[in-house]
Amino acid sequence: VFTKNIAGKQNYFQLLDLSKMPDGTYKVKLSGGNKTFVKEFTISNQVAAITIKPKEVAPLFQLINGNELAVTYLNSESKNVSIFFELADEVIFEDRNLTQTPISKRYSLKKLPKGNYTVKLYSGGNIYSYSMALN
Repeated sequence: VFTKNIAGKQNYFQLLDLSKMPDGTYKVKLSGGNKTFVKEFTISNQVAAITIKPKEVAPLFQLINGNELAVTYLNSESKNVSIFFELADEVIFEDRNLTQTPISKRYSLKKLPKGNYTVKLYSGGNIYSYSMALN
């Protein structure tokens, strides 16, 4: 809708009247050097509002009494989440296609063989790991 190039090494300020813009979602993209910043905003009834996306928060893994694992994950974007229990790089247990918001799961560890485990939570392109030892 609007593009403007400014020569480098100078301060720049631009005030835009958005009141005549149609309702919708827009992006402001500022590029300079090797950095790019993008902000999203919406216009509704001649009022502009910046879109604030929730920050990705790492899941919480909590070992309870050595025989239960609690996994809590906000999953604010309702992504498809999978949780894997691995022993010596072999998947022992998997819980796939979780889409709740938030995800709160408890896993009994009583029947798992002893050893050093890695629990991995996959969410979109993010992988979160938790190590635990069962004796």
